[in-house]
Parts: sequence; structure tokens; C-alpha cells
Amino acid sequence: MSAERERKESSTQSPGYGQAAGKVILIGEHAVVHGVPALVAGLNRGARARATLNEQDQVFAGDDELALDHELYQGLKRLRELLDMPQTRLELQLEIPSGSGLGASAALGVAAARALVELRENVYGFETSEQQLCTAIDAWENVFHGNASGVDAAAARLGGVLEFTRGAATTPVSSTRVLNLAIAIAGPPAPTKMMVAGVARYKERNPQQFAETLAAFHSLTSNAVACLRAGDHEGLGKLFDLAQILLAGWMVSTSEIENACRIAREAGALGAKLTGSGGGGCVVAVCASPESTKQVLLSWQNAGLQAFSSEVQASLPTTK
Repeated sequence: MSAERERKESSTQSPGYGQAAGKVILIGEHAVVHGVPALVAGLNRGARARATLNEQDQVFAGDDELALDHELYQGLKRLRELLDMPQTRLELQLEIPSGSGLGASAALGVAAARALVELRENVYGFETSEQQLCTAIDAWENVFHGNASGVDAAAARLGGVLEFTRGAATTPVSSTRVLNLAIAIAGPPAPTKMMVAGVARYKERNPQQFAETLAAFHSLTSNAVACLRAGDHEGLGKLFDLAQILLAGWMVSTSEIENACRIAREAGALGAKLTGSGGGGCVVAVCASPESTKQVLLSWQNAGLQAFSSEVQASLPTTK
């Protein structure tokens, strides 16, 4: 039996597995593109992947094999090239809605990269550095978003709550309470590139007002970090509402988003805002308790909206 065949048969017995979190931006969407820190939270659902060596690249979404011209094949090819891996069968399971600002492509990319890394170690015994993993994930993301900011990938990889500044280190944010979130799809999402371009046009036409709004977002992020560290979710909810006002001023909100925010607040949410690029997509609400979260979800569902909950676990600072 050839060494190549032995490796392939070995990989069938020892596939690589990976999983990753979806994400919501708590504070700072769009502003993060212009250098302002943003707060992002990893969800307790996202994506899972299984990888095995194969005679040719194959990508499955659930039980369905994708056509060879699907862009996920380009993502797989980027991962394989950077990890120096041969052709692969990649099976993907997505646990969040796609195209709704919840970081679906990043969750798939991180899960797929982790699966290939584990497969690489199982078959060849090669270890992969964290830097190699991050480079591979960035390459996957750039297939789908061009020059991706990296915020989605950071949340998918690390989970928890993160303070993210483009081009700088990502900082975990410690907290003293579980963060109860309710998330609803408030309408068909608009293309991210279109929404980003719209904010850029606003900046060109209103440079002074845009600069003032950026400064306001910077302050909101700083205060949100303080609220999380103190366990002040009531204060965080008020910051959500202020952020929604600022985002509406940039013309990225919609009547559907505003209605979903109103329903959440009337149902007892501490605050609600769009999350992601806007123009549709998702709304996130912060709630005082799991019971309050259930009430918000019920109110959304009664209004015909698809909704789910997620808990972000408390994380205390490490002591030496």
C-alpha cells in the first residue's frame, strides 16, 4: 500500500473537526471602519465543520453538496494553500442565519480552518501556530468581504466580549454578570458594501457632523466597557438606545429595524439596536434576565419575526 493511500485512509479514520461562534456588534458598527473601537460579543451558536482528505475538493452545507462554482470552494482553496494541505472534503453546519450581520461567513471560516488544522495534525503530525491559523482565517474572510475588518473573525475565534480596533490588538472585556441577549431578524439584509459606501458618502457631505458622531461612538464604547465590567446592564441598555439614534442618523436603520427595537423595549428589554451593517438584517436587545429574554422573544415572534436568544458568559480578569 502506498504512503499516500495510507495517509488518506488514516484521515478517514481521523477527520478534523472545528467549531466557531457567531457574533453581534454591541456598540460601534460602521464607526469601527473609521478607526473607532467597537464592542463585539461571540454568540453561543455559530458553525461546525468536519474535514477529511479527498480525491477532489468537495463542500457540503448540511446534507447538500455545493456546486463547484460556489464561493465556499474559493474559501476552502485559500485555507488549503495557506496550510499546505491537499484536496479536502469539507462538511459545514451553520447554526445562525446567513447574511444577517451575525458573522456567518467568519464562523464558517474559523470552524473550517480549525477542522483543517486538526486534520493536518492528525494526518501529517504538523503543528500550526496561532498566527498561521489567523492568516488562513483572514484569507477566507477576504473571499467574502474584500478587505475585511477582522472583527467578525476575532469574535468567531475567541468568543466572549471583545474590544476591537481595526489594525490593533483585540482586548477581551471582563464582566461580572452573564449577558442575556435577544436577537431578531428585522427584514432582508442590504449588501454590506452598499451600506458602508452610504456611510462614506455621508462623511463626504457632512464631515464635521460625521467627526462628532465618531467621537460620540468612541464615548459609547468606553462607557459600555465600564458597564460590562461593573455588571451594569441597565446602563448598557441605555447605551444601546443611544447608539441606535446615532446609526439612524447615518441612514442605516429602517422602519422594520425601528419597529423591532420598539417591540423589544415595550416587552421589557433594557435597550435595543441594530447590529451589523444595517439596511435590514438583525436587531439585538440586552435583557435583565433569562425570563425577560423569553418575553422579548415571544413579543417578536407574535409580530412574525424570527428570533433567538444567546447568553455571553461572565469572565473575570485573570489574577496571578
